[in-house]
Amino acid sequence: MAAKSLSEVLTRRTLEGLASRESFEQGRRTFFQGRVKALKESDGVVTASVRGADWYDVKLWVVNEKLTGSCTCASGRFGQFCGHCVAAGAAWIVSQGFCADEPVASGSTEAIRKHLDALPRKKLVDMLMAQAKRDSALRQKLAQVAVRSHRGDPEFGDLRYEVERATRVTEPWHVMRDRDRVRKLEPVLDALGRKLGAGHAAGVRELAQLGLERTAEAAGETCDPDSELGQVADRFLSLHRNACEAARPDPIELARWVFDFEMDFLNRAYEGMVFRYLDLIEERGLAFYRKLAEGGWRESKRPGVPCSPRKRARAEAMANNAALLAVDPALMAETNPNGLDSPWAYYNCANRSLKASQPDKAVAWAELGVKAFPDQPDESLHRLLADEHVRRGQMTEALNQVWAMFTCLPTGESYLRLAKLAKSR
Repeated sequence: MAAKSLSEVLTRRTLEGLASRESFEQGRRTFFQGRVKALKESDGVVTASVRGADWYDVKLWVVNEKLTGSCTCASGRFGQFCGHCVAAGAAWIVSQGFCADEPVASGSTEAIRKHLDALPRKKLVDMLMAQAKRDSALRQKLAQVAVRSHRGDPEFGDLRYEVERATRVTEPWHVMRDRDRVRKLEPVLDALGRKLGAGHAAGVRELAQLGLERTAEAAGETCDPDSELGQVADRFLSLHRNACEAARPDPIELARWVFDFEMDFLNRAYEGMVFRYLDLIEERGLAFYRKLAEGGWRESKRPGVPCSPRKRARAEAMANNAALLAVDPALMAETNPNGLDSPWAYYNCANRSLKASQPDKAVAWAELGVKAFPDQPDESLHRLLADEHVRRGQMTEALNQVWAMFTCLPTGESYLRLAKLAKSR
C-alpha cells in the first residue's frame, strides 16, 4: 500500500484531532486574520511564518502516515500541536483550492462559470477568502459587502470606508495632518455612538475595533494620549468597550483580542488594557489571558528571540498584570523588580486590585501578605482588610484587623478607631 500523501493527511479533521479545542479556534482566527506568511511546500514539508505574540516558524509533515507539526512558540517547544500549526495547516488546505480537481475544458467565461457552479459552496468560499488575502482591493470590497449584508444597514459599509480612508498611512502623522484626520473621524464616531444607542452593538463593535486598531497603528508608539488623535483613539476604545458590554462576545475571543492588541500596539496609552475589559472576559477569559501573557513574557526572555526592549517591557508588564489578577505570588515575584520581599509589596498588589475594582483579589493579596510576614505585622495591610470587612458588614473580622492594626501602631488615632468599631458591633 502506498504511503499517504500530505493532502490525504492534512485535513481540517486532522487539525481538530491534533490540537486542543482552544488551540484550534485560536489557529482558525489567526489564519482568517491573515497572519500566515511565506507559506510553501517542499518535498512533502509545509513551512510558514505565523504571527502571534511574535513571528514563529512552523513546519508540518507526515511521519508514519500521521501529520506531525513543530513550532518555535512556547507551546510548540513543549511538543504541543499549537494554534500556529493549525493556522499554517488551514492556509495550506485553502491554498489547494486553487488547484482544481477537474480540468476546465476552455478558458471562456462561460466555461469558468459552469465549472464554479459545480463546486461545493465551502470550496468557493475558501477560494475567495484565499484570493482576498492576496488582493487588498477585493478584501476591502468584501468587507464592505459583509458589513452591509450582515448588519442589514448600508451605512455601516460607508462608515467602514470613512474609517479606512481617514486612517490610511501614507506618511508619518504629525499635529497638522492629525487635525485633518481627526476632523474626518469625529463624524464617524458620532454616527457609531448613535448606532450603538439604536441597538446595533455587533456592528459598532466591529467598526470601533477597526478604528482603534488603525488609529493606534498610524499613531505609532509615541503619540500623546492627550493629543487630539489620542482622544479620538480613546473614543474608539470607549465605543468598543461599550459595544462589547452590549453584544457580549465570547470571553476567550475577547481575551485573545485584548492580549494581541496590548502586544501589537506599544503606546503607553494602551498599557493595562485588560483592566478595562475584566468584567467582560470573566474568569474564564482571564485564565486564558494569563496563559498567553505568561507565555509571551517567557518567550520574550528566551535567548536568541528578536524582541525590542520596549516590547519586552510590555510583555513583562502584561505578565505582571496577569499575576495580579490571578493572585499568583510566584509569577508576581518573577515579574516584580524586587519580588515580594516585604509586606509593602503585598499591600501594593492589594491596593492595585482595589483600584481595578477587584475587592476579592485585594483581600486575597492582603491576607497573603499578613501570612507571609507573621513577624513583621504591617499596619497598612490590616487597615485595608479592616476597611473591606466593614464595607461587607463583617464587623467581627473588621474588629480583629483593627486590633491587629493597633498592636502594630498603638497611636491615639488607632485606639479611637478600635473603640468606635467595638461600640458599633
